[in-house]
Amino acid sequence: MALLALDFSSGGAMQEPSVQCWLQSAVPKLRCSVNCQQKQFKQYAMQQQQALLDVKASKLEADAANARAEQDALDLEQQLCDVTLQQEQPGSSSTAKS
Repeated sequence: MALLALDFSSGGAMQEPSVQCWLQSAVPKLRCSVNCQQKQFKQYAMQQQQALLDVKASKLEADAANARAEQDALDLEQQLCDVTLQQEQPGSSSTAKS
């Protein structure tokens, strides 16, 4: 660990040349590392957002399929009602036999 020499004339601490050298080489590396981590985090966040959008799209597709199935069920129920009404009308083949 480098020692710091006090410079009382300027009111601050003077750093030894080796510390200055280390700082000059370390700061760009740290910035690069931070930038890289930020990019990785942004990429991860975008992947999570895409996954969420995919889930929402799947839900919409499932909702649409359910709506189609409900409509089909209503159509079949209507057809059943129509057939039942036709059979109950006077002169239909089922009442003519009785």
